[in-house]
Amino acid sequence: ICGVNEDTVFHAASTFKVPVNLYLFQQIAEGKINPHKKLIYKEKHYEGGTGILQYKKYGSRYTIQELAKYSIVYSDNVATNMLLELLGKKNVKKMMSDLGGHIVDYSKNTTCPRDMAIYLEALLQFNEEHPDEGELLIKYLKNTVFNDRIPPLLPEGTEVAHKIGNWPAQGSYHDVGIVYHPSHPYIISLFSKDAPNSDYAYQVLQQISRLVY
Repeated sequence: ICGVNEDTVFHAASTFKVPVNLYLFQQIAEGKINPHKKLIYKEKHYEGGTGILQYKKYGSRYTIQELAKYSIVYSDNVATNMLLELLGKKNVKKMMSDLGGHIVDYSKNTTCPRDMAIYLEALLQFNEEHPDEGELLIKYLKNTVFNDRIPPLLPEGTEVAHKIGNWPAQGSYHDVGIVYHPSHPYIISLFSKDAPNSDYAYQVLQQISRLVY
C-alpha cells in the first residue's frame, strides 16, 4: 500500500456512485431488492450534468438494474438520485463507515483517496462471494464512457474498472479504479483539487496512472 495525501478530504463528486452501487448490489445479492423492479422518473429526481436520463420524459420507467448501469457507465445523476431514494443515503453512508471509511459525512458528499480504495477493495471481496452480482457491477465500471484519466497512457488493451468524478467549482477531477495489470492487478485512487482546468488535471492524473503501472 502506498499513499500520498491519502487522508486529504475531497469533494467526492461522482466517485460516490461506487459505494452507492456497492450497497445496491449487496441488497440485490441478499434478495432484499429485485433488480428487475421498475422505478418512475419524477421531476424531483432531475439533475443536470452527466447522464442521459435528464433528457427523458418524467414518468418514464426504468429497472433498478438499468439505473445502476446508467449511474456507472454514463455517470447518470438522475439514475443515481432515483437509486438513492430507494436505498436511503443514510444506509449507504453507514455501509461506508462499516467498511472502514474515515471521511463519512451524512450531510456532505466528501471522501478521501484511501476511503475510495477501501470501497473498491470491498467490491473485489464482494465479487468473490457473489460473482454474479459482482461481475455485473465490475462490467459496468469497465465500460464507462469516461476514459480520460487512468487509462490513456496504459498499455493498449489494459482493462480498467473505474469511476470518474468532476467538481469544477473546486477544481476537482478524480478517477478511482481497479487496473488489471497482467501480473500485479491493483487499486488506484486519484483525486485533485484547485486544478486550473480539466485538461491540466487529466494530464497529471494520466502521468501518475502511468507511473504507478
